[in-house]
Amino acid sequence: MSIVEGRAYTLRYAASEQAVKAPGGLYVSWSGKGEIVRTGVRRPGLVERQSWWFVKANESGIWYILGETPGPEEPTFGQSPAKLGMSYGGVQNGEPIVLSSPSPFMIKSAGHDVYTLAPAPSSNAESIVADIAIGISGEGEGAEVQIIGGEVKLPKWIIEPIA
Repeated sequence: MSIVEGRAYTLRYAASEQAVKAPGGLYVSWSGKGEIVRTGVRRPGLVERQSWWFVKANESGIWYILGETPGPEEPTFGQSPAKLGMSYGGVQNGEPIVLSSPSPFMIKSAGHDVYTLAPAPSSNAESIVADIAIGISGEGEGAEVQIIGGEVKLPKWIIEPIA
């Protein structure tokens, strides 16, 4: 699938090897030793309930992910439309990462119409580039997931066009 600017999409969480949706809508998370850490019903979070539009930030495959119909001009900080963003800090307790400030993303295919979303390298984030990806917390909202030593697989997303 190729992403088309100006078309609405949904982002549906496709889990990772460390956290999967079990039958019956349960959300299961395992420790590194294969022990179950948490089970429970996972409600679709803010990221999954929203429609998103993708706008190219440049020709290098870097995108902005906008949460409302994009306007003809780039919005300034604090103005609509909201953009999916990264705090570059710890987002905890299921707090959504939807910000008004620009936060460009690399969208990479993980095969079979599944993608990973990670922040694009920038001069503002000298120490944080490759080890952060967007996932889902146990509460079902957007969360930043740090990949430590390559042990945790990147969370994966299904990007589906809205008819």
